[in-house]
Amino acid sequence: MQALEGVSQWALFEAERRINQNSLGHAFMPSPSELRGEIDRVMEPLLERERRAAEERRRYACAEGARVIHDEASRARVIKLYHDWRAGPNGPSGTRPPPRPPPQVPDYSQEPVEISDALRRMLKAEDHFGRNEDESSET
Repeated sequence: MQALEGVSQWALFEAERRINQNSLGHAFMPSPSELRGEIDRVMEPLLERERRAAEERRRYACAEGARVIHDEASRARVIKLYHDWRAGPNGPSGTRPPPRPPPQVPDYSQEPVEISDALRRMLKAEDHFGRNEDESSET
C-alpha cells in the first residue's frame, strides 16, 4: 500500500495494462517498487505537461499583474507615437508619394501572328473535326 500512496485509479489501471502487455520484460507478479516505477512512467507525460503549464503561468504572471496607468501624459504620448507612425519615413501622410500602379499586362492583340506549318495543320484538323461534331449533333 505504501508503493501506491498518492496514485490515481487511472494510473494504476494503465500501469496494470502495460505490465500485462509485458512492459517489464518478465513474468507477471511485479514487486511493489516495480509497480510504482511503471505507474511513474505512465504519469510522466502528464506531470511534465503540468510542470510546463505552471512554468508558463509563472513566466506570464508579471505581464498579467502589471498595472496600466491611463493618465493624460500617457494618452498624449500614445497619440504622438501614432501620428509619428502614420507619418512614416517620408514625412507627414499628406506628402507621401502616390502608390505605384500595378504592372500592366502587355497587349499582344495587334502583333502579327506567324502561322507555322504545325499551327496550320492544327487549325485544319480543328476545322475538320469541329464540322463533323456539328453535323452529328444536327442529326
